[in-house]
Amino acid sequence: MKLPESVLLVEDESHIRLMFRKVFELMGIPTIREAKNGLEACNEYGREPTDVVMMDINMPEMNGLDAMERILKADPDAIVIMLTSLSSRNAVDTSLKAGATYFIRKDTPITEMQATLTEVFERVFED
Repeated sequence: MKLPESVLLVEDESHIRLMFRKVFELMGIPTIREAKNGLEACNEYGREPTDVVMMDINMPEMNGLDAMERILKADPDAIVIMLTSLSSRNAVDTSLKAGATYFIRKDTPITEMQATLTEVFERVFED
């Protein structure tokens, strides 16, 4: 299985960032960078190579949808997985229509989240 070499984790809640950092570490992803809001994400994205952006929708400064739009404008091939506690179909549809590669709920059990991310990564990074 091919995994990304680097992930930019964008989440305003520190305990959620910590949880996802652990998930990515358990998966064996070597480089995990963090941003606390969409504005930081946009500034951080171009600084170092980034294979995947995992981004919350609702954040201060700049929300995830606006940040994703800015990142995709700069890099149309960016892989952005949206992360949210919202369960509405509208949130999912809006994220996917805006260019998200996938959508994950924050309350997904960790083993299920790892399995889902593995499937997404296999599809996105297939040789």
